[in-house]
Amino acid sequence: MPVTPQPLSRDDIEHGTDTLVESKRRWCREQASLWRRIPEAALRADGVSGYNDRHSYAYQHGFWQLYSSTSGGYYHVYVDLSSGELVNASSVGDFLQQKIGAPVRCRDEDVLALSLDELDAALTLSQLEAHAARAPFSGYDLEQVESWREEKRLQLPDVWSPRTVADDYEQARQIQQPAKEAATVGPLSRPSSLSQS
Repeated sequence: MPVTPQPLSRDDIEHGTDTLVESKRRWCREQASLWRRIPEAALRADGVSGYNDRHSYAYQHGFWQLYSSTSGGYYHVYVDLSSGELVNASSVGDFLQQKIGAPVRCRDEDVLALSLDELDAALTLSQLEAHAARAPFSGYDLEQVESWREEKRLQLPDVWSPRTVADDYEQARQIQQPAKEAATVGPLSRPSSLSQS
């Protein structure tokens, strides 16, 4: 009978036998159920004390930008919130512009530079939830902010169906991208256990 590998912990990554790159990639994928909660949490965090491009990228496109991957002012790695895959940031732009059919897995050397804190989906989620729980900026019209959130909530990306991720650009060009209309879902399409009241 085949043995199912046990989920990785942070300690496994720091002291395990897999290569660091393999461990980071696997740990990120194993947290997919938590990553899928990020778009909604980022939306709740936005509009409390300001608006954040990183948050909006999550709730508009379904990708989480990793600060530890920046170089020269540009991100190099995102987390695909539908699967926990670490993907090349440039390929995500090409994917969103429908130049290629899938985002491309990021390079191993980019994975090495990533902070374990940023790959910890539970930590990211708790940080977003703590931000959302803060007292809102007094200059905001709270009804207007909530109306804006409801409008954005109807346009959240479908992170409940894992996207295909290509190994390289050649493979990404050969993948047929789903129709644009299927890219977003309404609140009734999400699992009811995650719906907000």
